[in-house]
Amino acid sequence: MGYEYDAFVSYKRGFPFGDWVHETFLPLFEPLLVNALNQPSAKVFVDTAEIRPGESWPISLKNALAHSRCLVAIWSPSYFHSESCKRELSVLLRRERQEGYRTLQKPNGLIWDKS
Repeated sequence: MGYEYDAFVSYKRGFPFGDWVHETFLPLFEPLLVNALNQPSAKVFVDTAEIRPGESWPISLKNALAHSRCLVAIWSPSYFHSESCKRELSVLLRRERQEGYRTLQKPNGLIWDKS
């Protein structure tokens, strides 16, 4: 499978976590991801930056989830009250099961949580 994104950032938009993701987390995360991947750049999917006005949010999110190497979940109490966040997490959990992750043979997963 070809990947368009190295990481999909899943978070609850709005105060205070949405601002924190954009102002604090992403500026620190992106250079660390580039370093970890040992490549000149990394492509990170963040909804507000990647989905253009007029595009279908559900279709764009579904496509991005299908073409992302992993999901980086920024968990907060409000994350688990958001249907969109729970759906994003569910999609990658299903991909993990289908691809045989979190097993003795493949102990890693496709979800990295920052809780």
